[in-house]
Amino acid sequence: MVLLKRQAQIVAKVESTSGTAETSFAAANLIVNAFDPVFTTVWEQVDRMQLNGFGRFADMVGTRSATATFRVELTGDALGTSPVWAETLLPACGMKQTGDAFTTVSEPVGTNLKTLTIAFYENGRQKVLAGAMGTFVLNGEAGKVLSIDFTFSGKYIQTTDVAMIVQTQDDAPKPFRFANAVMTMGAWSPCVATMGIDIGNAVILRECQSGTDGSGYAAALVTDRTTIITVNPEAVLVATNDTYAQALAGTETAFSCVLDDTVDIITIAAGAVAKVSPQSGDRNGVVTDDFTLKVLNDSFSITWSAS
Repeated sequence: MVLLKRQAQIVAKVESTSGTAETSFAAANLIVNAFDPVFTTVWEQVDRMQLNGFGRFADMVGTRSATATFRVELTGDALGTSPVWAETLLPACGMKQTGDAFTTVSEPVGTNLKTLTIAFYENGRQKVLAGAMGTFVLNGEAGKVLSIDFTFSGKYIQTTDVAMIVQTQDDAPKPFRFANAVMTMGAWSPCVATMGIDIGNAVILRECQSGTDGSGYAAALVTDRTTIITVNPEAVLVATNDTYAQALAGTETAFSCVLDDTVDIITIAAGAVAKVSPQSGDRNGVVTDDFTLKVLNDSFSITWSAS
């Protein structure tokens, strides 16, 4: 049987016990607004040389992990509350959920942060990784759909034949576009064409001999974070906003980007940021000040609310 690439599904489920793979998935676990799935095995291949000549014994596989990458469109739920995909994926990326708000925290897996079992379906074949945590990059380009590129790392569990989940093709609610957005940096409201936010999680796999899955790992864990926001605002006079002096002085300001589609509002914010390395750029003949903002005090958040 030929496997068709477009016949694909992604499911993600919070683990009842961190590092123990979930085995039952339903339509409620589908990430229906996901695209471009890539499942990559990361296996330690142990070369076994024979002494009596140049021959080799068959490799042994040592530690067994995998990564899962995919893109998710940034959506609301048409109810002014956080969507299911966010409630599933963001706590596995180091963000604590409080109501409809998600805030970065510096803590291990427990009450607030979770590990996931993620399964990729390939036209009747299923690949599974467990104990997964991840990082992400949020991308916006003026007028275009906002999206988040996720990368999860976990234990490789298995590849088996499993029927696809019965799915209703639902294109509601529509994703947010990077338009009708209000961005502020302190008292300044810049005009930008692109915005990139790298949550910057450092994700490791905890090496451990115990367990029954043979992976050599307990589960993934976020151990550090450097969150960077990249923007390219149109340049303004120093009297309006002195970007270069602020970067030299390490001036701290708040950052906010409010997206409103007239039904849901998404507020992307950081309590404190500092400008880094501004450079002059050119956008269709208009001077820009391209720079990054380093998020300070681990103060990044994403909040859903009603319009």
